[in-house]
Amino acid sequence: MNQYDFTLTFRLNNIEESPEKYVENLGANGCNDALIGIGKLGSISLNFNRESESALQAVATAIQDVKKAIPDATLTEATPDFVGMTDIAAIYGATRQYIRKIVTSQARSFPDPVHEGNPSLWHLADVLGWIHTYEPERLDRELYELSKLNMQINSYRSLLKASMSPGFSIRFDAKISRQQSEWNDILHSALGFTEVLPSASPKRIHKKACAVIGSGSH
Repeated sequence: MNQYDFTLTFRLNNIEESPEKYVENLGANGCNDALIGIGKLGSISLNFNRESESALQAVATAIQDVKKAIPDATLTEATPDFVGMTDIAAIYGATRQYIRKIVTSQARSFPDPVHEGNPSLWHLADVLGWIHTYEPERLDRELYELSKLNMQINSYRSLLKASMSPGFSIRFDAKISRQQSEWNDILHSALGFTEVLPSASPKRIHKKACAVIGSGSH
């Protein structure tokens, strides 16, 4: 079993509603391994530290537990995903200046930011993928697994929101067991997309995603 530390943010059905009313019910429905953030009306965040066999199981069961307590909540973000230079430095175990030097000196191999500015932002999964290739001894494998899943969740949510069409669905793995399929359906439902069609393959989703982002990888 592995330990996964992640945060899930949900939008409540009533945007004027105080999330405090759900705290006790969340604990009673399996979210006692989470710190609950209730500082914003109409939204609730849960920072889980969950022991599971995989990142998919950890995140999917966490969502399932939240939905037991708040059935009409919609998942809006899963983190960790986006990181800045300071975050990368903390994960890498170096100074911000040293990371800036790596980004500059290894420009050919270091991943491009998803947003370049002040601050620039990267997908954590891309950064950890670079570490996996070039400095594997520094890699936190559970964090890498989790960050790849969160990147999928957030990216697919944005993609589907922008380009929903009849017969278009979501899957998180091409070869999955029945249990994994159930977890995928939990994720799909939590994202607010209720139509799940088995004909929508990961290859089809990947092809459409590549077309939208301009990638040549099909």
